[in-house]
Amino acid sequence: MAVAAKPRGLEALRIADALEALPSSEIPDEVEAALLSLGFPTLRAVRKIKVSFHATYLLDFDGPVPSASSSSSERAVLQLIGSELGDKSLFHTARPISASSIARATALAQEAGVSVPNILATGLVEEFGGLEAIPFVIYEFIQTQTVEDEVIAPEGEWRRIYGALRQQLESRSLADVDTEPLPRFEDCFAFVAHLAQLAEEAKATELVEALSKMESKLRQDNIQAVPPTLIHQDLNDGNILCSP
Repeated sequence: MAVAAKPRGLEALRIADALEALPSSEIPDEVEAALLSLGFPTLRAVRKIKVSFHATYLLDFDGPVPSASSSSSERAVLQLIGSELGDKSLFHTARPISASSIARATALAQEAGVSVPNILATGLVEEFGGLEAIPFVIYEFIQTQTVEDEVIAPEGEWRRIYGALRQQLESRSLADVDTEPLPRFEDCFAFVAHLAQLAEEAKATELVEALSKMESKLRQDNIQAVPPTLIHQDLNDGNILCSP
């Protein structure tokens, strides 16, 4: 079963606040132990650089990081997984966000030919700050000129790169491919059925009726199922790293 960070008491309703309160210049003992076991050089500096659904740290080492694409890289990125559900359209309550789901999605993207950061390690932190059972992922550091919300590729080039990424993902059929533990729906009707089940469990009568009408409309419009593919859901100018 996937595990995500568990705040105590009412803090469970304010995961972003709990992540913000985490130490900004140190990392959990379990992460340091994982780095040591994998032969990483001495950790020189730690800096928390972003908090959203998760907490992201930049790690600087005294020497090259093993298993990274660039042999000269002396950096890595640590992400402490905070939220089990995001704010994107497609989701499954029985398949929450986890270190293992991120690792599987990364592997599938690589199989589709997409350039993504290698995952160097994953694991679980027993307790850190006000959180318990925190999954973590360590990624290789990617040198790029993209700076979220500040510097992006020229529009024409960005759209070309975006289109190529979409094409790579959409061309890789995942029919008969094991995608666990990722959320998976074989077609749009399966997703609508999942939403209807959630609405029924919540006794949201109006939503149940609306979803029933949606399913009928999809069938009336003769929507045809296509093989399932990997969907990123957030391919924006801050998440696509571009450089000349």
